[in-house]
Amino acid sequence: MPPTFEEAARRLRDEFPDDLPTWGVLIDWVLLGALGRVSGEDGAGERSRAWLDEWGLADPVADGLRDAGLDDGAVGQALELLRVLLALPDRAVVAALAGPPAADEERALPAACVDGWLSDPPTARHLGVNQYGGVTWFDREGFVRLVRWSFLLQVVELRLRASSDLAFRGSVARALGLALNLDRAREASGYQVDRLRATVEGGGQI
Repeated sequence: MPPTFEEAARRLRDEFPDDLPTWGVLIDWVLLGALGRVSGEDGAGERSRAWLDEWGLADPVADGLRDAGLDDGAVGQALELLRVLLALPDRAVVAALAGPPAADEERALPAACVDGWLSDPPTARHLGVNQYGGVTWFDREGFVRLVRWSFLLQVVELRLRASSDLAFRGSVARALGLALNLDRAREASGYQVDRLRATVEGGGQI
């Protein structure tokens, strides 16, 4: 059975507590993301990241997160996460989810996500990509966190694009399917990057 909108809503409620730190990161993503798009969609995420530091915006963002209840260690982690999230969600993936279902989307969309994450240096660092024993590995917690936040940000973007509630509900259900496929690919990969790529690109079973 394909995922349902109700299951997607349940997952969001379970994974994202209704607390100030979560809302703080999400609001900062909205505001800084909009700032980067002032000059157009192309490269907006990179502009937002650059301006976060070049314009001295990291300090007021950090102060706001402290006011929301985060200690200094958690603030540093939230800023690192925010830098990653500013490049998300993948616009092509959101456009695909907002449009009619494609025959190959169960393969194409996870592959697009993984390829985008691994090719973006800040995101790869967040994933803990490293080499050991001749194998390139990634970190479980970083991947789980990235899937969770990607799903949430896709839902936000899909709400903005949806032509109707029915279209929104269908797109969100498909976004949950994408998140579940990424979860399964992570488990099948043994946390090895090459196996993760092979799984999402069709070399393994999701």
